[in-house]
Amino acid sequence: MSEDGEKIGPYTEDDMLHFYNDHIIRMDTYVWQEGLPEWNYFQESLYIDNTRQADYTAKSVFDQATTRVNQMVGEEGAMNVQLRDVFSEVFNKHSKEEAEKLFIAGTAATTPREEEISAMWPKPWLFSRVFFTLIVTYIILFYSASLFYNPILFSGLMIIGSFAVPFSLMIFFWEMNAPRNISLFEIVKMFFVGGVLSLFLTLILFNWFSIENLGFFEVFMVGIIEEVGKLVIIGYFIYKLNTHYVLNGLLIGATIGATFAAFETSGYAMNAFMMLGDGAMIDVLFNRAWSSIGAHTV
Repeated sequence: MSEDGEKIGPYTEDDMLHFYNDHIIRMDTYVWQEGLPEWNYFQESLYIDNTRQADYTAKSVFDQATTRVNQMVGEEGAMNVQLRDVFSEVFNKHSKEEAEKLFIAGTAATTPREEEISAMWPKPWLFSRVFFTLIVTYIILFYSASLFYNPILFSGLMIIGSFAVPFSLMIFFWEMNAPRNISLFEIVKMFFVGGVLSLFLTLILFNWFSIENLGFFEVFMVGIIEEVGKLVIIGYFIYKLNTHYVLNGLLIGATIGATFAAFETSGYAMNAFMMLGDGAMIDVLFNRAWSSIGAHTV
């Protein structure tokens, strides 16, 4: 190709596609390909056909995936998913009445019929208020503990620090449950009872398999055992609630996983506090908080 009158290259076809996607070259960049008598604009070359084909293939795969997800809320066709749309209501002001309206969703009186389910994807915001409230609580406890070093406050730090992210994520998935057929009461009950049951079942499985030294295989088995423990409880609640939507399953799975993550984090934090002090406990709470987003909950 030619840049500012200087010939650069040669490059492979994959290189050219990467240059274009990374905005290193433009449509009016001169390029030359073997077999062509003269230089052409990139937009007139064979490369652009390959680029369009690659874009089309990627879009086709994405459209197939989103079409399936879109059917969960009663809509047809592919959807244009953008995170800024999903989280567009987070920074908007909402009234107390709006929050109360959300809190009563999922009851026998407020669950919509299937034909009444909104075709629009939910735009959750309540989870951010819950998260903000828990973070403010954590900060107050943290500075109180730092100023007065009262041991009683450290238990509060462990509890709030362990539950802030998982509990907020649970609220997020509850808001994203478009059918609006599971109440917050059911979710909170599932969060505590179901989560503890999944931990109990996991501990039973650990006793059966008796994992001691954590090598590669043992670490792999730990993950399998934990997931099996959660899946059994998730399956029970799906059966108990007689759910009919995939989004219900995602919500139930996230709820059980959130509790598992929260209680596990509190245990690690307590061990760190007893063995290494409050600084180690804070590190555990912080690292486990952000990692729980992609670990047990999601």
